[in-house]
Amino acid sequence: MTGDLTGRVALVTGGSSGMGFAAARALARRGARIALSSRGGEKLEKARATLVEEGAEVAAIAADVRDPAALAALTADAARLLGPIDILVANGGGPPAR
Repeated sequence: MTGDLTGRVALVTGGSSGMGFAAARALARRGARIALSSRGGEKLEKARATLVEEGAEVAAIAADVRDPAALAALTADAARLLGPIDILVANGGGPPAR
């Protein structure tokens, strides 16, 4: 991924670990402000703290995107906290690794 994303807002679901976190980190390194979402908990806060330590502007928002009301609240909260969403990474968890 190349290009300057300064001033852009990226919403990354499933962003507390794995591919979602990697996508959020890559976008942040290019200057995007990150709305990081997962179902919440310690992993979400740790992911937020890691990106902030790396210099990113990050809002961590707990939401279960399988719930339409929670998804609507997530997008509204992200826009309220960081501005209109420019980039969406709709990352969802898959089956457990075996």
